[in-house]
Amino acid sequence: MSGEQDRWQVKLAAWVHDPAEKALVLFRDPSGHEGGTTRALLRKLFGDGGIPSEVANVIRWADRWAAAADRPQFPVDVENRYAAWARVDFVKNAVLVHPLTGKEIALGTLVDTGLDPAALKAVSTDHLERLILRDDGGVDWKRTFLNFWQNAQVSPAPRLGALWQVLPADTRVPDHSIWEHLRLTSAFAGAMANGDMPAILAVSLGPVQSFIAQGRSTSDLWAGSHLLSHMAWEAMRVVAERFGPDAILFPDLHGVPIVTAWLRSQVGVDDGEDPLAGELKSQTDANPLFAAALPNRFVAIVPAGAAEAVARDIVSDVRSWVLQRAKAAWNRLGTEGEVSAAGLNYGMSQIGRQLDGFPDVHWCAVPWKLVETDAAGRVTGTNRLGEALSPFYPADHDGATPGFLGSAAWKVINQESQIEGMAFFQPNGGVLYPAIYDLLDRALGAFKTSREFSELAQEGYRCSLCGIREVLCTDEEERNSRAAQAPMWSRLERKLPAWLRENERLCGVCLLKRLWPVLFTESSEVKQFVGEEGQVRRFVVSTHTMALATTLQRLVARHAQIVGRPELRDLLDGIQEHERQGRSGFRVALPRKVVRELRDAGEEVRRLVRALPGWLDDLSDQTDEDDENNPGVTRRQILRKAQSLIRENPDEEGSPSEEAYYALVLMDGDHMGAWLSGAEPAQRTPYRSIFHPAIRAEIENRVQHSPVFSSYLSEHAPPSPSYHAAISRALNGFSLHVARRVVEDVHCGKLIYSGGDDVLAMSSVKDVLSMIMALRCAYSGTVPASDQETVWRLLNLEDHGLLLKNGYALIERSRLLLRTMGERATASAGVVIAHHKAPLGSVLREARAAERAAKAAGRDAFSISLMKRSGGITRFTSHWYLHGIGETQASAAGILFRLRDVLETAVSRRFAYHTTDWLQQLPANPAEPLSEEQFREMLATNLQYQLGRQSVEKRENPNCGNFRSLAEDLAAFSIQAWKDHGAEAEFSAVKFLADAITVAEFLARPPRGDR
Repeated sequence: MSGEQDRWQVKLAAWVHDPAEKALVLFRDPSGHEGGTTRALLRKLFGDGGIPSEVANVIRWADRWAAAADRPQFPVDVENRYAAWARVDFVKNAVLVHPLTGKEIALGTLVDTGLDPAALKAVSTDHLERLILRDDGGVDWKRTFLNFWQNAQVSPAPRLGALWQVLPADTRVPDHSIWEHLRLTSAFAGAMANGDMPAILAVSLGPVQSFIAQGRSTSDLWAGSHLLSHMAWEAMRVVAERFGPDAILFPDLHGVPIVTAWLRSQVGVDDGEDPLAGELKSQTDANPLFAAALPNRFVAIVPAGAAEAVARDIVSDVRSWVLQRAKAAWNRLGTEGEVSAAGLNYGMSQIGRQLDGFPDVHWCAVPWKLVETDAAGRVTGTNRLGEALSPFYPADHDGATPGFLGSAAWKVINQESQIEGMAFFQPNGGVLYPAIYDLLDRALGAFKTSREFSELAQEGYRCSLCGIREVLCTDEEERNSRAAQAPMWSRLERKLPAWLRENERLCGVCLLKRLWPVLFTESSEVKQFVGEEGQVRRFVVSTHTMALATTLQRLVARHAQIVGRPELRDLLDGIQEHERQGRSGFRVALPRKVVRELRDAGEEVRRLVRALPGWLDDLSDQTDEDDENNPGVTRRQILRKAQSLIRENPDEEGSPSEEAYYALVLMDGDHMGAWLSGAEPAQRTPYRSIFHPAIRAEIENRVQHSPVFSSYLSEHAPPSPSYHAAISRALNGFSLHVARRVVEDVHCGKLIYSGGDDVLAMSSVKDVLSMIMALRCAYSGTVPASDQETVWRLLNLEDHGLLLKNGYALIERSRLLLRTMGERATASAGVVIAHHKAPLGSVLREARAAERAAKAAGRDAFSISLMKRSGGITRFTSHWYLHGIGETQASAAGILFRLRDVLETAVSRRFAYHTTDWLQQLPANPAEPLSEEQFREMLATNLQYQLGRQSVEKRENPNCGNFRSLAEDLAAFSIQAWKDHGAEAEFSAVKFLADAITVAEFLARPPRGDR
């Protein structure tokens, strides 16, 4: 075969080689699973003559390689038949296995659900036939394949529901779906289509953290994250356009908004029933296209002969795309600044020098040709592969074969072994995917650490944001003078204050980031959904608005009680006067949750809430000594009237103040590199756990006297394509659907970036504890076994239609079932609570330091930094303890929740000051003469005393038992942390406890809680 059109023909035939409903008709349809949908579709595609023989041969190889790569080997007899015991009727005994945990999900019997084989085949065939697209010459193979890839997984009948998305490819090994098998088969077939062998290609883009961090506002943060995600897609698009999106194994591109936009331009049809299809037409930043949802690294299967050329094209195309966008940003700025053509050209030359070699693109490809195979594709030798792997393993491995080639699983598969007279077949090349991927991962890592750096000569004044590259100028004289005095920049900062701050001068890269929101909203990706005339309004919540979110929510909650109040009328008159004076900036973006809650409020309350943050911003320079007799002008007067509306008792006295702090959250999945490489056996599932329980029982009964096969079953399954697909789909669902719902729907926050396992978000201080706990639970798809009543009361996920169980997340509104990373996966979070006027760069640096502290604590932890305006930083780091602390049923977040609530409602905050002072006088940790139990009892008794003594009710007996449970949990919390740190000399249990109390007290201060 030859030609690109033939490649798409092979891929499409491979996609339909197994019917989607295979698990539901197996052993129930007399014509066999290939006699229904598959036969009908092949006839529609290829006519009555069927598949050409050369196409059939490629598909046969691809199918066998895909099955061998994803599934354990099964013994067969001399006629290539499986034993009768190696069969599972899925309809009678439906079981799914979570691929990352081995946890079984028993669906029971499906006999009574009306899933008749004939009806299933008819529904499936009709559904898939509608996806076939034709042109004048017959079937359009590429467009049809892309349409299948995008829409075949959509459930064709309501009664099938989410089951259609998770139907297993093999009922004996139900840990991967039929869709994952079809994608892998078509990827292999595409790589083999023209007589070539496949190769795995890995590509990584950078820099990441420094590129995102160089900014002064939340808009800059978003722009850096989104631009990096878009660059990643431009790299992936090279592979997707030539070999199909199925060729990219990691990340999973299905449902990614920017990929959906590309598919629409390629296929030219509607987006089926994609959950995002309607939202893509939104003309605000709620549009999913504004989500930064792609990581900076991807892995793909490509033809070995084309791997190097594809990689070089990726490097060239990505850098060319960035350069064109940077020049477009400079041209846009120059047009607004009335720069001459010569001046524009001078700046263009600077941009060309600054972006030479940007971004960093690293790639590595490993061909399957390293595996010796015979004419049937079966493995005959692994010497070359072993030699390639050896340099990446320690020299003291005593001559042992490296990696998967030395595993018990490979030794069993690669020798003549029998069970009851039935032998394992000689493996084909697909079985060695783990070794191929291992070599790829290690080689790419080695290349990245040994890369060359080129010097960037920059002689002019440096950029205000990055401080690395020189400021863009219009001529040589301006470049050699003080850039701050350049006429163009001075004109622009007056004309376009939304683009440039006072005295801000930018380089080519930072200018692209600053104008990226404008360029993207005008891009073809956005316009094809909202229309050429559509005006997309992008809202970025400011740090000040996020700090005020709690106050705004309380105003909305009391909307029925405050209508008609004189304070409300005075504030509305002040807004009207503010507008009459022509002041700009009083209308700002609000958090999504506040906007949704505003829908039920009256027009007057909506107007006040929308105007209040910007109004206060405009008056930020005024002081308390300003004219108090001028109604509605000073911040103090505005706040006093607003707080009067919030209070239950309007006559209640109190100092007018506003919430000035917000929270910045960074969350990152733990050991993600190890998850992908399979380096940690504890993160992988033993072979025996991925079998259907009926098959497992049969196998274990037959191999109980065979040490060879017993070791095979106990061996942890190595990474496979479906394993990587499971990780990719879990991270895809978390970043696209779950994280945004948790941050912006359940809590009062703003998601800035969510790509795979990484999350960058803002939150109101009131919601931050609940939000990070909910993100942690949603990442694993599990509920905490400890203090469920306390935690779930605060997380409140079910009320927002998000259900978590057994490593799955169900979003009820869109009826979307998502597999998560499972209970073995953990995540760590860094949180900074800072004043809204604190420099964003320093807050982001502290957030990254907090995230590193959580990782350094052993991972599965969180770290909170309090950056007080008065100076100093309090840092508190703890494990999540989702399964309880010691013998208690409390999690770390549950304890902090309870302590914060007590300090808000029942106990004076003086408790925190007295207790932290008292703790300083104690030994740091349990030591002679105090035993661990005595130390715990001392802490609990004194904490109970202080809580009772500072209680609001001023109880006569401070030793009463009302606070005993909380006191015991706090004491156990500090002791458990001490145990977890082992013999660390610097760790102090009492300082840990003091920091926990300090954090809870800060969160409980009056402006930050419901009253």
